[in-house]
Amino acid sequence: MEAFLLKAIGYCTGSPIQVASTNLRDADHFAATLGDNMPNQYATAELTCKSCQQIYNPSNMSWSRAEDDSIIGTALCDICEPWVEYSGARTNKLPVWAKTLVHDEPQIIEETRAALEEIVGQNYNAQWGPRGLNGRPHQFQIHNHLGPHNDWAWLEFIEWCVGLGHPEIIQGFNHAEAREGDAWMSDELDTVASITEWFDHIREERRDTNNAFSFTSEEGFIYAETHTLGEHEIIVHDTIILVDGVEFDDRSGENYWLDPEVLPELLFDSIHDLDSRPIDFRAELYSLNTQCLQFIGQVGNIRAPQIPYIRELVNRLSHGDFEMEAARRFHAALILWSSHPEREFHTCSREPWAKSFTLVREIVSEIPSEVRVDPAGLLVEGSSGNLYRISPPSATGWIYDGFEIRTASRISDEVSAPICIHTAMQTSHLPMGDIIASLILMLRDDIESAKSIGPLRAMLPDSV
Repeated sequence: MEAFLLKAIGYCTGSPIQVASTNLRDADHFAATLGDNMPNQYATAELTCKSCQQIYNPSNMSWSRAEDDSIIGTALCDICEPWVEYSGARTNKLPVWAKTLVHDEPQIIEETRAALEEIVGQNYNAQWGPRGLNGRPHQFQIHNHLGPHNDWAWLEFIEWCVGLGHPEIIQGFNHAEAREGDAWMSDELDTVASITEWFDHIREERRDTNNAFSFTSEEGFIYAETHTLGEHEIIVHDTIILVDGVEFDDRSGENYWLDPEVLPELLFDSIHDLDSRPIDFRAELYSLNTQCLQFIGQVGNIRAPQIPYIRELVNRLSHGDFEMEAARRFHAALILWSSHPEREFHTCSREPWAKSFTLVREIVSEIPSEVRVDPAGLLVEGSSGNLYRISPPSATGWIYDGFEIRTASRISDEVSAPICIHTAMQTSHLPMGDIIASLILMLRDDIESAKSIGPLRAMLPDSV
């Protein structure tokens, strides 16, 4: 049943390494001491694990308090603790505003998850990641990442944040719709692409004529042929473009933010009467390196808007120009887009997460001789005689999966390099506990599982 959940990619070789985790020799001590850390006022109270929602039972559950106050709740069971603390460590790497939102307003995370699930199917022009949220895969396999990937997707999301009918958001749709007419517009300079080609053509002519239409005056000024586009006067040099006397240059200098690469978009808006503000002012707005755009660039799963007006809307939304409720929704979405939502406690849908970890506990309870709780995760006895450790990832390449598998020594703290076992794309919507449960069942029967999973087969003893 678990085979369809996993795929194997190559085999990561590497020498055994020392880790600060506990092996089977220390497991009993680990279980005994966790309860000792619980304050007296909690020892006799009816506690519930904030992750799996299981009621405290001293006969089969150990408890500890979460030291990281960014993790919601104080009680965690021994099975859930490594996975919630890993999520907490990831949360601590978020900006202050994101940590505050996760800690103080988890309900807005869930509200945004549900809204995004609906938004992704509203506009066929919008391009999103390959799956929705809340455990439902998205039917349109367009991209390999979650988050907006074109301006239409941004507009759908911004409209949800701000509300239907807002005139400035309607104007954003007008900007996008004008560009949709590219295929049927007859004038050769009516599209962003044709304006870009026009600049390239002028540069080619300059090179072909060896700059015959340019000369330097005695005062040192460089003159060149003047072109017009709409109401703008344009002079094109090799790297510099002057529009209405304003220099657009990608050199680092006083006007470094006036990037000539954005000019086709800005000129398109001018000639179609979409924006009449000074072109250098709009270029500055486009090139502002705001904290919002910096975060989007760091996440990597989101494509920043290309249309200048929509890019401006995104910055204004983040800044709170459309009321703070809209900004909170936007920030909640950034948190979701910066993670693998179903694999992390601070972004998961709590009910499916709790049910999935309840399943893990049931499996551990049913086969205690084959599965044990470890401070780092779970130890699984394979039918081959191998001992495996399932834990949150410590290696960068396994962050998306949310887990890693290593073989573990029985006499020391040595573990192998991570085994190259990853979840398949079609299972990316499953909650973390379901993945762990599948891994347990796969590893306990590793001889049979290895027949279809090459990297696992390479880890089996020679005698098998």
